[in-house]
Amino acid sequence: MESGILSGLDCFDFESPALGDEALILTCRRVWEQKQPVRYVSHDQDGGYQFLCDGNEHTTQGDAVSVHARHIFEQNPDQLRDFTYLRKGCFAKHLQGETWNLGHLTPEED
Repeated sequence: MESGILSGLDCFDFESPALGDEALILTCRRVWEQKQPVRYVSHDQDGGYQFLCDGNEHTTQGDAVSVHARHIFEQNPDQLRDFTYLRKGCFAKHLQGETWNLGHLTPEED
């Protein structure tokens, strides 16, 4: 799924503005309705953000929900704010504990 695991700072651009609280992002119903934790964040080349659970069933349009970023931040206080600085074309995938893998999206994923 992912390509090229990167060191942390390679995927972040702290010089550019972060994703704002009122920006619309895509999430899945498990995160939004069932309050499951976010385990995958991506910043697509088109500028869109996705904040998803660790499920692999994100294939139907009915599973996607567009919400303001602040709602996701409220559900996950302090855990996700740094990912608002992800460079376009990068992802972060939660592993265990506080560990996240960072890397570049493949063209199929973007």
